[in-house]
Parts: sequence; structure tokens; C-alpha cells
Amino acid sequence: MKLGLALLFLLLSFCATAQKVVLISNVKIFNGKDNSTVTGHVLITDDAISKISTTPIPTNKSAMTTI
Repeated sequence: MKLGLALLFLLLSFCATAQKVVLISNVKIFNGKDNSTVTGHVLITDDAISKISTTPIPTNKSAMTTI
């Protein structure tokens, strides 16, 4: 019983601290200054853009990553 409760506690604490990651690939990116766009990739962590790149962005492809 104690082992089950300990495992449940660990699982719940992991879910509470896990980051939600969304990777958007092959998207048109507008920098706000030029009239042109570039095709690239955008990585969003929780609710903020964490990386913009014209090359593929590696992710851990876990269950918490949406591609």
C-alpha cells in the first residue's frame, strides 16, 4: 500500500512539473521588419516561443511533445 502511494505521488509530481512542448515545422516566419517570410521551425515551451530556426529543431519526442 505504501509503495503504491509513493508511486502515485511521484507520478503526480512529475505531471505537475512537466513542460508542455509544441514543435511547429515548415511554417512561414515573418520577422516584423522585412516584407518577406522564411520557412522554418518554431519550438514553443509551455506558453512561450523558446526557439525559432531555419534548420530542424531536435526534441526528445516524449509524450509531452506535440509535433
